Amino acid sequence: MTETNPDVAVHRDRAVKPSTANYRDIPHDQWNVTTLRAFVSDMHDEVKGIPYAPFRGWGAESRMMRDALKQYGGKACADAYVAELRQYKQTPQYPGFSFGFAWSYKKDAFQRAYVAAQRQAAQDDDTNDTNTEGTVDWL
Repeated sequence: MTETNPDVAVHRDRAVKPSTANYRDIPHDQWNVTTLRAFVSDMHDEVKGIPYAPFRGWGAESRMMRDALKQYGGKACADAYVAELRQYKQTPQYPGFSFGFAWSYKKDAFQRAYVAAQRQAAQDDDTNDTNTEGTVDWL
């Protein structure tokens, strides 16, 4: 008996790409709405301990996620949502925290996360350039 990979769907004896819902296996720069939705849902369940509910329905929230990914990228969207999710204080009336709420009312969090991601990328580039220059000088 052969083991099948549950992350790969099989259609008529032909393997297809892994599901985009597997956000752990996909780099942030390749995230799409499905990937971000899976991440947000998992993080909400983990941090708040209750099932995730979308803001104004799945269609509206999907459009917000698409816009956020286009403007800031997957890493900034994930970091901003997690930061705001951890700060959110649950109330009986509003026990959950949706991505759509964060996108609508906490845009500054996305901007901060985007700037932090850009700085980190610049530092990574500087570190790589410095190492290369040092190696060239040494040679």
